[in-house]
Amino acid sequence: MRIISAASYISSTRFVGCLFLISPFTCSSTAPFSFINNKTKRRRRGRSCCKIINMEMTDADDFVCTPRMFLLDTCRYRSNLPPLESGDVLPYNEGPDDMGLYGDAEEEGEGQEDRIVNDEETGVFRCDVTSIPEACYGGIIGRGGSTKKGLESDTNTRIYIKQKNNSNSNRRGRGQGRGGLYREPEGILVEGKSYNDVEVCRTRLQLLAEETIRTRLPPTHFISVPLNTPQLKERVTQFANALKTEYTGDTAIPGLFDDMFVDVASFHVTVGVMKLYYKNDVDLAVRTLEECAKELTRMLEGGTREVVVRGLSSFPPGKQAKSNQLWAKVASSSSSTSSACTFQDLMNTIASEFHSKGLMDNETVEVHATIVNNKHHKDRGQQRGQRGRRIPIDLREVLANSDFCDYEFGTTSISSLHLSKMKRQKGEFYDAEHTVTI
Repeated sequence: MRIISAASYISSTRFVGCLFLISPFTCSSTAPFSFINNKTKRRRRGRSCCKIINMEMTDADDFVCTPRMFLLDTCRYRSNLPPLESGDVLPYNEGPDDMGLYGDAEEEGEGQEDRIVNDEETGVFRCDVTSIPEACYGGIIGRGGSTKKGLESDTNTRIYIKQKNNSNSNRRGRGQGRGGLYREPEGILVEGKSYNDVEVCRTRLQLLAEETIRTRLPPTHFISVPLNTPQLKERVTQFANALKTEYTGDTAIPGLFDDMFVDVASFHVTVGVMKLYYKNDVDLAVRTLEECAKELTRMLEGGTREVVVRGLSSFPPGKQAKSNQLWAKVASSSSSTSSACTFQDLMNTIASEFHSKGLMDNETVEVHATIVNNKHHKDRGQQRGQRGRRIPIDLREVLANSDFCDYEFGTTSISSLHLSKMKRQKGEFYDAEHTVTI
């Protein structure tokens, strides 16, 4: 009979899908299809039980029908098999020297990341997991080390993490470690008695890093259109001074403080924010920005790049009495309204392209330039437990004042796009990962 096994496949990046493997080999009655549980542990809340799964087959069948597999929660994972050449089928090997599954280590050389190696003197299998960003280490360790300890228990391995300013944090109590002398990890070091254990742990570390980035870590980059021309910076400063003068003393705007006004050197339009913790993601964002620049240049042929900054709005919309931000509206100037595309169209094109590559959440843009943001305010007088909470701003009177609601900031010509980092020096624009001209 034919053997059909359903397995979940995970690649070396981030995609988790479903794979059905159909073997052309016939299973005899003397080699029944069976599962062998090498480890069985009690299921813990918030943790996953791992079981190494193999089948009893012949050497030829092993390579196709018996890939390295393990059970994680309700999903079954397997290592990716390379294509077979010249009809040759290599025997399945339990160790790391399986050239059919993992390639020739000497040919791969330094280009292979997170390799699992065997210390011949001690028999310990080790893997330096250098592909995981250091920002994810906190999520891997968990509160009081609970996540790390649970992962070690589930996979029968030891995990050592080298963090900044704490290089010896894992040394206490380790002694000679699990069968080997102490060795400082390059990032995350996994040690285990078997190749399978280390491989399972490495995969779960990568999954845990992805979850940490998705749920816990802040954005690192954003696409920006600089508006920090001398004219616009001067007008934004004049607006801020006029607002402070108009609403002072008894007429002061509730919740508005001086440190909430943005630095005019960083005045810009934000297209969207991204979490680029992996170098591959940064490289993809750079390539995508280059593609967007070419597309925008084509869209602007025969048109003008001039935009006007005029008028105000608040965020969140519809909550003027409890606003977090005060925005300046940005749109195509009257001289460019007859063009084939507007500034809004250009921004939406960029967002849509980055969204299609999985780099950005939003497909469209609410075009604006932030003038006031209450996240910059640090109130030392707040009670303990309330520090860090945003103080809402009542902007109803400002938005109803004709002198401010249609305030004219000026015009400028758009000439560049920035892949900006979430950091900058005072009085300067955001550090650029990459810049393109349009």
